[in-house]
Amino acid sequence: MPLNVVVGDKVLKENEIDNKWYYAEMASLDELPTTSQPSIGDYILLLESLYRDGYTDVISFHLSAELSGTCQNARAAAASVDGINVHVVDSEIAAAPLGFMALYAAQNIDKKPLEEILADADEMKKKRQHERILPSRYTD
Repeated sequence: MPLNVVVGDKVLKENEIDNKWYYAEMASLDELPTTSQPSIGDYILLLESLYRDGYTDVISFHLSAELSGTCQNARAAAASVDGINVHVVDSEIAAAPLGFMALYAAQNIDKKPLEEILADADEMKKKRQHERILPSRYTD
């Protein structure tokens, strides 16, 4: 779920922005761009679409709940959509390891039970300040 990026008077989805344009635009502005969380409605539309496509579970990784309302909106949306189980993961961070958690889940979704992937994500979160991000039982 992309964040909204406010650049001057424009509100764009972060996945719709060309980096070259963004940095050129940023250099010309008096105020730096800001971000805002996706709306609950955006989450609901995505979850309904996933449900229609046959998904029963979603693992949803988010920026730290202390930094953003994305977790809160994801939980609210999850409670509004029947038939799909949403497992909201507060990464407790706002950096590259969040992406590693999501990649790990995507790479293992067909190899491991959902509960194990969620437990591994929790372990990764606890180890986020160490050099290794992957659970030790998978890297040793």
